Amino acid sequence: MSPTTVSAIETAARTAGYTAIVGVHADPSPSEVMDSMYAFVEHGVQGIAVVTPRRETAEIALAKAHGIPVVLIGGLPQSAAPANRVIVDQTLGGRLATEFLVERGC
Repeated sequence: MSPTTVSAIETAARTAGYTAIVGVHADPSPSEVMDSMYAFVEHGVQGIAVVTPRRETAEIALAKAHGIPVVLIGGLPQSAAPANRVIVDQTLGGRLATEFLVERGC
């Protein structure tokens, strides 16, 4: 999870009058994801943002949200469970970065 992404989530939450609760796992096991989701539900969170490129993590988060709105942030395959998503277009980003460098003679 990018520190910039976490910062943006915290800033947006604070601006809207909310507090962000963050759970960070570098290489999460299914039980760690379930434990985090349980903690969020127990704290009565209003929504959950899950930043992950892993299908298993996303599917566990969606399954354990107990009706709390979830948004998935990351490069998840479209075939993962239906959900609200924020996806970076890596292909477009790569093309634009390359064009920028080529235009400058790099």
